Amino acid sequence: MLEKEQAKPGNARVFREEWFGDRVYRYEPPYIKAFNEYFKKGEVKVVKGRPDLPFTMKVHTTEIYPGYNNGFTRKSGNLEVIISIYKTESADNILFSAKIMDVECTYAGDKATLEGFDFHQGERIAYGYWNLAKFFAKQLLRGIKYN
Repeated sequence: MLEKEQAKPGNARVFREEWFGDRVYRYEPPYIKAFNEYFKKGEVKVVKGRPDLPFTMKVHTTEIYPGYNNGFTRKSGNLEVIISIYKTESADNILFSAKIMDVECTYAGDKATLEGFDFHQGERIAYGYWNLAKFFAKQLLRGIKYN
């Protein structure tokens, strides 16, 4: 934040607001959408803000490397998370927990028709959460037994 503020006064405040605001605006929606798309029969579904449901999934991000793209060179971002599932009424009683490392934040959104047009760090990170959701949903789907 100090570097941002020294480069241009006011940039640190804007950076901080975007960094924390992106969680709700950029990261959660792609995660929820990508996760739910894997369960076509509705076996499992992520729904935000429903404390009345029996189970809760917590995605705790332990590390974010946002990557960069300055127009000349680029590097994909990377996420490290711990996903926990517990009964909503008993957050201390964790039924499942997994540490997932090296989730690549490679952008391929609708505005990027050519690879490498991922200039905003929030968009790169959002794509990492999309990749995370696909990976985790796929692993869960493999473990569900059908009758």
